[in-house]
Amino acid sequence: MSSRAPVWQGLRCEGIYTNVGSMGAEMITTQPVTISISKDMILARDVSHVRAVLDSFMPELVERNRNRVELEVFGYDDDPRELVLIKEVRRWYHEFFDNTPDLFLWMNFQAPLISFYAIMFGNPVRVAGGTTVRPEDFQRFLDWGFGALNGFCEGNGIRPDESNKHVLAAVQKET
Repeated sequence: MSSRAPVWQGLRCEGIYTNVGSMGAEMITTQPVTISISKDMILARDVSHVRAVLDSFMPELVERNRNRVELEVFGYDDDPRELVLIKEVRRWYHEFFDNTPDLFLWMNFQAPLISFYAIMFGNPVRVAGGTTVRPEDFQRFLDWGFGALNGFCEGNGIRPDESNKHVLAAVQKET
C-alpha cells in the first residue's frame, strides 16, 4: 500500500437525493442505460431484475454498455429522507453489491454517482448540507470494486482498462 494520500482524500458529497438518475445530459457523453427499481423490489431485496439486465449484456454488448448503467429507485418521492439514509434501500444496495462483482464494469460513475455508491457501500455520515462517506469506507469500496472488476474481467476474457479509467476519472472529479 502506498504511503501517499489517496486521490479521494477529503471527499464530500453535497446532498444525494432520491432521483440521482436525472443528472444533466452534459455530464454524460453517451446516453445512460437506466434500470428502474421499484419500492416493491427494494422491500423484497430483489436484485434479479437488475442482474438479468446486466447479464443480458454478456458478452456481445459489453463495450456498448460499459459504464453506462444508472439505477433509478422509485417509490420514495414522498419520503423526506435522503435515499442513502433509508434502511431498506441500503439493504437492497448491499444485496446488489453482494451479487454484482461486475459493478465497476457497468455502472456510470459520473459525479455524484460514485459518491452515492460509496455511501451505500459504507456508512453514511451526516454533514452540514448533506451526507458523505468516511474516507476508509470510500477506500474499502474502491478496493472491493477494482478487485471484483479485475477478477470478473479475467474470468470472462474482458479487458478492464476502460472501466478502470472511467472509475478513476470519477474519483478525481470528486476531489
